[in-house]
Amino acid sequence: MGRELTESLLGERDRSRGELLPLWSALGFEEPQRAEDLILAIGEDPFDRGPLMQFLPHLFLAAAAFGAPDRLVGNFSRFVNAHGSPRYVISILMTSEPVRDLSFRLWSHSDALSDVLVRNPEYLEWLLTDAALDITRSRREFDAEFFSAWETGGADDVRALEAIRRTHRRELLRIGVRDLLDLAPLREILHEISWLAETVVERVLRVHTRAMLREFGVPRAEDEPDGPQVGFCVMGMGKLGGEELNYSSDIDLMFVYAREGWVWREDAGRSVRGITNHEFFTRLGKRLVQSLTEWGREGFLYRVDLRLRPEGDTGPLVRSLESYENYYASHGETWERMALIKMRPIAGDRSVGRALIEAVQPFVFPRHLGADVLEEIAAIKGRIEREVVRRGPLQSNLKLGPGGIRDIEFIAQSFQILQAGQHPRLQRRGTIEVLREMGSMGVLQEGEVRDLIEGYAFLRRLEHRIQMDHQLQTHVLPSDAKTRHRIAKSLGMEDAPRLMVEVSDRMRRNRALYESSLVQERVVGSRARTERERNVQYLIDRLNAGDEPGVVGCLHTLGWPDHGGRSEGLIPHLR
Repeated sequence: MGRELTESLLGERDRSRGELLPLWSALGFEEPQRAEDLILAIGEDPFDRGPLMQFLPHLFLAAAAFGAPDRLVGNFSRFVNAHGSPRYVISILMTSEPVRDLSFRLWSHSDALSDVLVRNPEYLEWLLTDAALDITRSRREFDAEFFSAWETGGADDVRALEAIRRTHRRELLRIGVRDLLDLAPLREILHEISWLAETVVERVLRVHTRAMLREFGVPRAEDEPDGPQVGFCVMGMGKLGGEELNYSSDIDLMFVYAREGWVWREDAGRSVRGITNHEFFTRLGKRLVQSLTEWGREGFLYRVDLRLRPEGDTGPLVRSLESYENYYASHGETWERMALIKMRPIAGDRSVGRALIEAVQPFVFPRHLGADVLEEIAAIKGRIEREVVRRGPLQSNLKLGPGGIRDIEFIAQSFQILQAGQHPRLQRRGTIEVLREMGSMGVLQEGEVRDLIEGYAFLRRLEHRIQMDHQLQTHVLPSDAKTRHRIAKSLGMEDAPRLMVEVSDRMRRNRALYESSLVQERVVGSRARTERERNVQYLIDRLNAGDEPGVVGCLHTLGWPDHGGRSEGLIPHLR
C-alpha cells in the first residue's frame, strides 16, 4: 500500500486526490491533502525525487505502525526544511533500520523532542555517532559536559547561561530518545533527568556566585574581614530530591546558608563591611531562580517551586541553619515532615546541606510520634483528592487520582514517618527503595511489593509519554481517542482500549493496597499512641516530683531534641 501511494504521488501514474483518498485513509491519515502537499514540496527538486521515492515506503509503513501518521509526516517535513537538503537527510535515514526507527518514533510520539531536532538538525547525527544513547551518564559526566559549556561563555555571564541552556536542551533530547526507544529502565531515566537538573542548578549557581562575589564581596561568619567564608547550599526537594524527576516537573528548591554575618570587600586596600549575609544570599537565590525560569534564545530551563520552605510564599527566601532548626523544632507540621523526607543537597556547599539534614533529622524521623499523625497524613491526602476533583475528573489523573502515583508515594512516606525513627534503614529518598524495605521487613507481602513497584513504573512511564507528547506539565490522561491511541502505540500497546484497561487495572490494585496499608498503619499508630500516652503521664509525674533529669529524659523520649543540653532548666516553664 505504501509503495502504491508512493508511485501515485511521485511516479508516472497520474491519479486524482479523490482516487488516493482510500490509500491515505487505510494508513490512518486524517489530513491527507496536507500530507500530500508536504511530501510533494520535499520532492519538488527532480534530484530529490528519486531518493524520496525509495524512502517513502518506509515512512508509510512507520505511519501505520506508530499510530500518528499526520504528525510523522509533519515533523519529517519540518526537519528536512530545517536541514535544507532532502537528499542528505534521506541518505542518513536510509543508512540503517535503527536510524529510521529512532527518527520515526521521535517524529511520531513527541512534538517537543522533534522541535529540538528542528532547531538543531545536527543533533540527529550526534545521537547516532557519539554513542550518546548507549550509556547512562553519571553525575561526573554531566558535570564535565556542563563545565565545558560553562567555559565557552568565559567571563560573559549571558553567554555562559545560553551555553548551559543549549546543553540542557540537547541532553533532554538524548534522555527522551533513550526513553522512547526503551534503551534504559525507568530508574536510569529518572536518575538522568534528576542529575541533569542538579547539574544545571549547580552551574547556574556558579555563574551568579562569581558575579555576586565580584559585586559585593565575600560573606563572612564573623564581624571580621578575615573570618571564615560562609557557605550556601541549594536543597532539592520532592521528586528532584528523591531522584525521581519527570520531564515537565517543576523543581522544588530550598536555600540554606551556614551562619549570619556580614559581607566584606576590599576598597582602596582596606576591608569594608557591606550588606548582611542574609541579604547577600537572598539576592543570590533570586538571581538563581530568575535565570532558571526566564526565557532566552535557547528557551528556558525549569519552573521553580519554593513553597516547601518554612512559611511557604510568605516566609523568607533563604534561612540560616539555625533558623531552620528553630522553625522545625517549634512550628514544624506533619506535611513538612513528609516534604523533608526527600530533601538532599544538590548545588553549592554540600557540607551546609548535610548539616541541615542532620539538624532536622529528629523532626523528620522522630522516635516517637503523636497519636494524630497518621490521621493528619490521611487528611492531607484527602484534601489533595478533593482539590483534584474540583479541577477535573479524578480517575484520569495519573498522579493524584485514586490508585495514582501519589497513593504509592503515600504508602511509602506514611510508613517512613511512623517507623523510620526506629528503623534507620527506612530513611531513604526513593519510593521504590522504601517499598522494597517494607517488603523485607514483612510490612508488605512479596506480591504486594511487586504490584506496587510495577504499578508505579507503569504510571511513571505513561506520565512521561504524555508529557513528551507536547512537553506539557500534566499528569492527566488525554480524553480524546486519537491521542490515547498514539500514546498506547508509544508504549508498545495495540490500541487505546488496551491502554485504558491496563490503566484501570493498575490504579484499582494500587488503591486497594493504599487503603489496606493505611489500616495496617493505624494499628501501628494506635500502639505508638498508647506508648506516648504512658510517656506523657510519666512526664507529668516527674514534673510534680521536681525531677528535672527525669523530665529531660522523658522529653527526649517524646522526640524533643537535645540541642546541646539546652533542655535543662525547663521545669519552671512547663509548670
